[in-house]
Amino acid sequence: MKKLFLIILILGYVKVFSQSCNEITKSFDKFTEVTTFSSPQINVGKSKLKDVKTVSITIHKKVSKLDTLYFLDFMGLTSKLGISSRGIIILMNEGNKIDEKDLIFELIEHSSLADIYYAKLPLTDKRLGLLKNHKITDIRLFAYNSHSPDDFVDISDEISSQIVFYLECLIKSVF
Repeated sequence: MKKLFLIILILGYVKVFSQSCNEITKSFDKFTEVTTFSSPQINVGKSKLKDVKTVSITIHKKVSKLDTLYFLDFMGLTSKLGISSRGIIILMNEGNKIDEKDLIFELIEHSSLADIYYAKLPLTDKRLGLLKNHKITDIRLFAYNSHSPDDFVDISDEISSQIVFYLECLIKSVF
């Protein structure tokens, strides 16, 4: 039994720490001369309600001759909202949060089974600092359409660590 526990513990350790900055992808747009570096898509989980089925995040760094910009891309697979959707709240430890009321989620795919919504959250220096230094605990998509206190995604420590890991890869990167 001790051996089984040790194997499970080691496999869990390898899973968490097997991520690599080599998973960052790079693309170059020769028309705009912008290089984009992107993390793998991170499946962060499900909402407590049935409305939001899954949520994923991708982190991007866009480098041009003028500046370097960072973004979090959010995708939410939902049951039919039937309305324009806006707002996101990201809760972090120590009472920190990112609250973006004006973030618009665009409907990018519509089917009889579900809708896929997408939004791009710009990361200011202040937001980058918050994300690097504080664990994400919960995310509420469509924050200003939702009326239920249970309509959020609980973020695990592992997922929060992945987000910070890839963010640090992008910040420190010289690809």
